[in-house]
Amino acid sequence: MDVIYGARYDDSSLDSADNTAVEGGIVYALAPAARLRMNYAQGYSLPTERDLYADTAQPSGRRQLGASVVAGEKQESHTLDPERSESLEIGLAGDLGRLGPVRESRYDVAVFHTVIEDRITRERRGEPYVSFYNLDDDARIRGSEGSLELALPAGLRVDLGVTWLDAIERGTRRDLPYAPEWSARAALAGDPGERYGWRTQVRYTGSHVDEDDQDEQEGVTQVDIQGHYNPRAWEHVRLYAGIDNLFDTSNDTSLYADPGRYARFGLRANF
Repeated sequence: MDVIYGARYDDSSLDSADNTAVEGGIVYALAPAARLRMNYAQGYSLPTERDLYADTAQPSGRRQLGASVVAGEKQESHTLDPERSESLEIGLAGDLGRLGPVRESRYDVAVFHTVIEDRITRERRGEPYVSFYNLDDDARIRGSEGSLELALPAGLRVDLGVTWLDAIERGTRRDLPYAPEWSARAALAGDPGERYGWRTQVRYTGSHVDEDDQDEQEGVTQVDIQGHYNPRAWEHVRLYAGIDNLFDTSNDTSLYADPGRYARFGLRANF
């Protein structure tokens, strides 16, 4: 059995924002392919520069202003407190190396429960602009997640993952913005040769609400592909290319979920 513990102290320039957070947990080997873990952790997060000083336009054209910004129809600034959280997690993970053709494979499943005090969220609150606020009540996020990685013959690899979330503001019981109940991924990759490889991935983001009066945003599924090649003449260089959102999947209810088709290419070098 392994025992994991730690502590962190934040010395902030903000008034009354110093904080000490602790974490601890155990990992116990139930069997060669099953490791049980139990963790408790306190979290602490200061407002980011975007939360405080953003002055941008959203894709819809609506202005997004940080808490400290006074501009346009936003006539006064407001204070943002740091987020503080407590989390519990129980999980089971293991390597599947003894199962013949799926050697070098692994799985991980977990359930978790998190309570966040002063969660920072992006909302309209009846104004013509969007800004960042602390929630009046604690946020509660609970859920489960699982992943499975399989190393198959012929150099193929499968990567599967799924997450379920139940994320609400405790007092009002309203759903937290941008927290889809379901999300999942499935990827297939291959290395048919020593110098080149490929990967294709399908990503699903389920329906969720936004900051705009809790309007529901439809779920969206996207497909990405990528490949790489290591030239024989350049041993320390990898060329790569890919296309995100291959089929140009759109979501008419939310520009945030509609990035369009995107191609990229480049090289990485090790010295």
